[in-house]
Amino acid sequence: MKRIAAILMIGLMLLMVSCSEKTLKKDEITVFHATDMHYLSQQLTVNSSAFVEMIRNGDGKMIHYIEPIMNAFVDDVISKSPDYVIISGDITFNGERLSHIDFAEKLKIIEKNGTQVVVIPGNHDVDYPFCYGYGETQYYPAERMTDEEFEKIYADYGLKQSYSRDENSFSYMYRLTDRITLIALDTNRGTGTGVVSTETLKWLEKELEKISEDTTLICTTHQNLLSHFGNESFTNSYSIINNRPLVELFQKYNVKLNLSGHIHTQHIYKEKDLIDIATESMAVLPCNYGVITINSNSIDYKTQPVNVQLWAIETGITDENLIDFNNYANNFYVVSQKNLSKSALEDYNLSDEEIDLMAEFFAELNVYYFSGKTDEYYDYLIETDGYKKWLEKGKDLWHYQYIMARMEEGRQGIAHDSCHIDIK
Repeated sequence: MKRIAAILMIGLMLLMVSCSEKTLKKDEITVFHATDMHYLSQQLTVNSSAFVEMIRNGDGKMIHYIEPIMNAFVDDVISKSPDYVIISGDITFNGERLSHIDFAEKLKIIEKNGTQVVVIPGNHDVDYPFCYGYGETQYYPAERMTDEEFEKIYADYGLKQSYSRDENSFSYMYRLTDRITLIALDTNRGTGTGVVSTETLKWLEKELEKISEDTTLICTTHQNLLSHFGNESFTNSYSIINNRPLVELFQKYNVKLNLSGHIHTQHIYKEKDLIDIATESMAVLPCNYGVITINSNSIDYKTQPVNVQLWAIETGITDENLIDFNNYANNFYVVSQKNLSKSALEDYNLSDEEIDLMAEFFAELNVYYFSGKTDEYYDYLIETDGYKKWLEKGKDLWHYQYIMARMEEGRQGIAHDSCHIDIK
């Protein structure tokens, strides 16, 4: 009996080694990048009309439908079987402990079906001050996530499998294959939000010094590595505050790609040979995630929307908003964006008709811009009455700078939903 047990144990060990070697020596891998889900546990909300109205008056995140969005994403991962899923922070709505616990159960399902998950926290994930549950008519304090709990809950999603850990944050080094290494860089612990500490930079440089030249290096952060919007004042807080030493380090060691989020917008920015891709928030229309294919010669990136509508139909969901999710999500986002812009435009000497027209254009522009497709719709947008009204009436308004910058990218034909990077 003991001999049989020993033989079975040896067989199991050989199988584990075989599977590990097969994964580590793949010539090409597929990685899904998801970010800014802002998942809220269903234990913390009844999705009351008051809650939905609060969300509708926000920035377009469909938190009231984040459960089906995430379930559809899990189903997508299982059916497409990527090698890895990278999640780059703002996992939860506002750092609720229950949200993290429930979210991790979804990651367990993904890994059970053969895809390894790699996680870093965002600024909304640990010890976040605005941490609440939402009842029928009022909200109430919810238990926050701590560093210790985050370490425990997400141990199996990158932290425990890493070959090097930073002592001052949740940063770590992770081998995707024997020739591709991921730098999972936590920019929200230790020193402060959006900062990489001096100690973490020293740790990282020591690790990079050890890596052979034939290794492909990619990184993931929550905040953007590069400042995507130049000197536009309304976006200058989205990149890593002390990013320059990190950028120089990456350029020195030939890091080609950083995967980030935080801005909730699908956007790609390049500085020399270093590219920072901010994947759109999965909670925002059209609920995109990134699909990255990496081999010895190149890295290719494209976006893919979560097909909530198909998932709802196939699983027998009766909620009409989910069965017709594409239209629902578009209408929800447009109303949200119109409300945001109308409240600002009402402070100026404009007629109700002008406010409505300009707000409509602002919302429609953002539908295309946030999904990284302004270039595809530029010719249409410049002919709209709303755009012409902005040119006529909006030059002194803050939104004007924002709109013109977005439209200029569209005019130049800059696409933000796909990218090709040559490694050699």
